[in-house]
Amino acid sequence: MRVKRRTKKQPLAKSISAPAPAAVSHRLTQSTIASYHTLLKRQAILKRKIQTASSTVESRQIQQSLDDIDHEIAELGGLEAYQTASKLGQSRERGGDTSKVLVKWLEEMNMSNNGRLK
Repeated sequence: MRVKRRTKKQPLAKSISAPAPAAVSHRLTQSTIASYHTLLKRQAILKRKIQTASSTVESRQIQQSLDDIDHEIAELGGLEAYQTASKLGQSRERGGDTSKVLVKWLEEMNMSNNGRLK
């Protein structure tokens, strides 16, 4: 007598999820994140300088630099590219989110929320 094998049932409606991101090198994601941070720091410095600019010419030069930084950020892919690189960097394949490990270590050291030993 022949025994029927059961086949795994497939769901009627598959869940719709975002397509998996293409494989991106560690160096590219790291470079994107580092460049984005550097550009944001330069932008913040220039925004402080423009408030204290002593002349119209100086203000124009600073504004031109700010425009250049905006263009560089856009060339990188903007906030979306930064967030994608950040998510890829925190994926399980690349070691996961290190903040969870840090919190665990701090708890093991009996650290409280204000950074002092309990």
